[in-house]
Amino acid sequence: MDQVARRFGIARNSLAVNLARWGVKLPTEERRARQAANAVAMATRSRGRPPIWPDCPEHLQEDYALLRTCMSAGEARATLEARV
Repeated sequence: MDQVARRFGIARNSLAVNLARWGVKLPTEERRARQAANAVAMATRSRGRPPIWPDCPEHLQEDYALLRTCMSAGEARATLEARV
């Protein structure tokens, strides 16, 4: 698809949309390979917010998690560091 898109000077995603509109499908093997690759990518993505304070002291972790629900990670960390 990349080669065809370059050859005709259009974006790859535009080509994919047009092929779908025309009912053109990729070969079965390629579709299965893409589905498997997408499943692996979705399974390996992290869930939730990334930890901003990974070395948070153990006695503050519960408070940090609570503060993260209502303020940014930086604000929560600053608030708790002021208490330490």
